[in-house]
Amino acid sequence: YELRQHGIGVIPTPADEHACPPWKQRSFNLFRYLDKFGYQSYPASDAALQSVETEPHAVWCALCGYVPLPKDSLEGRLQRQVILDDLGLGIPDPMMFFEEVTRHWLRQGVLPLKNIYASAELDALAAAYTAWQTGLHPDQTCRLGDPREGEIVLPVPSIKGWYETRPSSGD
Repeated sequence: YELRQHGIGVIPTPADEHACPPWKQRSFNLFRYLDKFGYQSYPASDAALQSVETEPHAVWCALCGYVPLPKDSLEGRLQRQVILDDLGLGIPDPMMFFEEVTRHWLRQGVLPLKNIYASAELDALAAAYTAWQTGLHPDQTCRLGDPREGEIVLPVPSIKGWYETRPSSGD
């Protein structure tokens, strides 16, 4: 609810877990599985093992400062990978893609995508970065939501009032 109040479009979570999409049901199962191993929901001051809930689209909005390009588009994937590279994650520089594109390969429909991550991989890296930031620099994170229902953690110190889609460059 709070994310949507900031212009970050996320799928609402129904009160009945069985009404959730399969991917969200799997995440509930993952948290139950982690509970069995002694993980506690963040923040748990004395717990060595803590789990963090985040939302990849919200992470990308927070890191961009606006709603990013569509995640499954090549531009959106490049944008997300540039952000992770700028954060120092030690991933392949996505700008190398442009050095490898040639007229010949473009005519052939062959693009050098070997070092460009898939959107699911980028979302996983965004979640991992959020967990890392939460563990090492909790003052550089913010939490949204009701602690009794679960909080979403974002890897930024504060969230903007409203996130808009970036206007086109006018070309």
